[in-house]
Amino acid sequence: MSQVQSGILPEHCRAAIWIEANVKGEVDALRAASKTFADKLATFEAKFPDAHLGAVVAFGNNTWRALSGGVGAEELKDFPGYGKGLAPTTQFDVLIHILSLRHDVNFSVAQAAMEAFGDCIEVKEEIHGFRWVEERDLSGFVDGTENPAGEETRREVAVIKDGVDAGGSYVFVQRWEHNLKQLNRMSVHDQEMMIGAPKKITKRSTATNVRKPLTSPALI
Repeated sequence: MSQVQSGILPEHCRAAIWIEANVKGEVDALRAASKTFADKLATFEAKFPDAHLGAVVAFGNNTWRALSGGVGAEELKDFPGYGKGLAPTTQFDVLIHILSLRHDVNFSVAQAAMEAFGDCIEVKEEIHGFRWVEERDLSGFVDGTENPAGEETRREVAVIKDGVDAGGSYVFVQRWEHNLKQLNRMSVHDQEMMIGAPKKITKRSTATNVRKPLTSPALI
């Protein structure tokens, strides 16, 4: 079985850090830095087993083509941007995603990543995230109710099985901005019709037992 990056399959992590960067140096330096970071990550995983630490290093289309010599990742493309600023493109070369049950461990791993990659990347954005009460996002809806549960199920849908890309995956990075004042002026029913999910569920498992509105992402 191909080795999968440790940040692809975990569920229910409490904290995460996303670092996006552009490449400054040669791709050989980036390749070596990725290996160095993987070694540092393994050390942290062994030191803090209860943190359930994982991380992913992903590359944009042009960077991946340079690293791979144009081989593999046939479905990898730059995001073109849509609408009049509603879905702008913020394409960068490298994504480092760190997740675990402990923000302090994540922060230490992020420091190790910066040491490993050094001058071969230029950080453009760093975001620290957390999972809120009952795994809700700030809109009050439980997040990820339609995500597959269990490592084997998640592996089945998220990990490439065969060929040169075996063990790899694709990541689509999005950041949503909600007008919470406007949202909270709406009735719960209207919010559910807009979001496409029930609001009062408290567990992921109960989401499948609720009649979904036609706007639910699960029905699109």
